[in-house]
Amino acid sequence: MPYWRCKGTQYTLTFGGVERSLVDHSICAVQNPPSLFPLSLGIRSQTLHMKFVEPLSTGVFLAPQTAFASVKENVARSLARQKKFTEAYTSLHKTETLIADKQAPAVSHPIEALIGELVSLVYSPFYINQNFLFDGITSEKLAPWPENSAQMFDCRPPGPSFISTLCPECGWGLLAESDSLALVCGKCGRAWSASARGLAPLDIFLNATTIAADLWLPFWRLDVVAKPTAIGTFADFVRLTKTPRSVLPAMEQQKFYFWMPAFKANPNLFLLLARLMTLNQKETSFSETFTKDSAFYPVTLPASEGFEVARVVLGDISPAKQKTLPAIEDLSLSLLSSALVYVPFTLKGQEYIQPDLNFSVMANALKWGRML
Repeated sequence: MPYWRCKGTQYTLTFGGVERSLVDHSICAVQNPPSLFPLSLGIRSQTLHMKFVEPLSTGVFLAPQTAFASVKENVARSLARQKKFTEAYTSLHKTETLIADKQAPAVSHPIEALIGELVSLVYSPFYINQNFLFDGITSEKLAPWPENSAQMFDCRPPGPSFISTLCPECGWGLLAESDSLALVCGKCGRAWSASARGLAPLDIFLNATTIAADLWLPFWRLDVVAKPTAIGTFADFVRLTKTPRSVLPAMEQQKFYFWMPAFKANPNLFLLLARLMTLNQKETSFSETFTKDSAFYPVTLPASEGFEVARVVLGDISPAKQKTLPAIEDLSLSLLSSALVYVPFTLKGQEYIQPDLNFSVMANALKWGRML
């Protein structure tokens, strides 16, 4: 039986700040499944070992009937129901009376974003023995199998496919981890992205630096158009978010970009890096040179996913959320273009330090981020 599994990070922006949570949900991919089949895999998808479906895998694989794109919407509705239940339960067991601030403006809907979702199709095993349906993992007898059940046709997926990781430009071996969306050639400096048709050229930039970088972390520099309130310049951004800094004449000319990590990280670290890079952005100079032994951290988050959290980053940066959140909620954002920029970091002890902006990232945080 096929199930859609969706993993990701949920952000919810309210007047009190940003709530963060990790999401791992599974939903049956068959429309109106018989009641004898579970609607969700529960914690099985998180705890049991999985392997790829192959042409020689035994059994009848049912075809998914729900659309791949509908998974995110279903997960969002599930999260909303879960949140309402939690709020109702909390209100029933509250021992203190809280007085709401009647002067505070109301946001009609919390600003939410689900990013970094990894959507996969998971097949859960069942078997039929003596007209009874059994769980293929626990061998638990679930229910009698209907005698007039429709014939089941095998519609197994084709299995994994492989592409060469030799540079199409010069034939050199490409530098990338198995989960990276970008592959960099250590000889000619070209970059490529993996697609269903093979390798496609990818434009990347490297921050110019005089230091010997131990690690290059990837970030998406997003050019976003906003309406009705424009944020085309850094001065527009300061005025919208009411950031406590003076608007200098140079800011009126400085182009504003959102800077988002191009890799998955724990929710707190991801939002912290997005806030630091967006708030402290400068006119950046780029370089095309790097050493052949440069370490490029894998790109595991596409630009479209980084764009999803742009509105949350705006509200998180703003120190005056009571005044700015209604305006941010009304913004209509569209992604005009994106650029992949590698930022240099140096290793000191257990931290990777960015010397220009003077902040650090724990090495273990990057390690655990690869497992999300």
